[in-house]
Amino acid sequence: MGRINQAYSSKVSSIVKKRELLWNGITAAVKLTYLCIILAGLASLLLATSGDLLASAPYLSPRERFGVGVDLTEGPIEDYDVSQLGAGWYLDWSTRLDPSHPASMEYAQMIRVSGGAYSPGLATIGTIVDNNPGSLWLIGNEPDCIWQDNSLPSEYATVYHELYSFIKSRDPGAKIAIGGIVQPTPLRLQYLDMVLDAYQGLYGEMMPVDVWNIHNMILREERGSWGCDIPPGIEADQGMLYDVQDNDDIEKFKQQIVAFRQWMKGAHRTSLRPSLSDFQAPLSVGLLGSLTAFHCHPLRPVER
Repeated sequence: MGRINQAYSSKVSSIVKKRELLWNGITAAVKLTYLCIILAGLASLLLATSGDLLASAPYLSPRERFGVGVDLTEGPIEDYDVSQLGAGWYLDWSTRLDPSHPASMEYAQMIRVSGGAYSPGLATIGTIVDNNPGSLWLIGNEPDCIWQDNSLPSEYATVYHELYSFIKSRDPGAKIAIGGIVQPTPLRLQYLDMVLDAYQGLYGEMMPVDVWNIHNMILREERGSWGCDIPPGIEADQGMLYDVQDNDDIEKFKQQIVAFRQWMKGAHRTSLRPSLSDFQAPLSVGLLGSLTAFHCHPLRPVER
């Protein structure tokens, strides 16, 4: 096992070094573009092959199908001409009382979770809710990942219930999204099933979700190896044993999206999950990352 891990480590290291050389040689604007693009609703683009599905999509305008994430280490969103993107919303993995709305973009609030705790606290969240009616709220970021929000299914279900109830009590028009899992593999769909089971057991009802949210990485699931390891609360030591070279495999990318939509449809768990056979529930797909080389088109910085 040690030699196997060493081999993978060597392969990843080689790719990462090449990526870092390229990364260091490009402009901040290009970096922002690469780090930021999140294709919200990409699943609908991949799966909505009929005019009927497109016509019934729950979006007010095409712009709402696309959003961007802003890496603040590369500068605030106001530094860039984001009108070039044609996106309808953005996030920066945080919450803001008075967010900017460049190019009429909406701001998506994100509450970070850690086990059974969350940040910011309810007093701050309440003020933000009151000041930003109708906002989209993401509860956590990758709670299934031990290096991100790292929450047991029961912990996440409890936090989600508290925050969903609190936000909706102050703003019934707010939209609540689950924290995006790393990738919709069988292991991580098992994690979501455990979250739904925990919610049902604790509160006697199915978990209410306004917007389903996933990331669509293609990473190795093996305890102690490279990739995204094993979700909290799952005893298995391995799941999808993706190789480094699978990371940009578009067929695997599409297969994961289809798998999650089928999971959403919930034919095997209709008692615990809303009926989504008509594909009406919005799905946000974010963090379409790759360890391999990439191509970027730079944004023009705003002229001061």
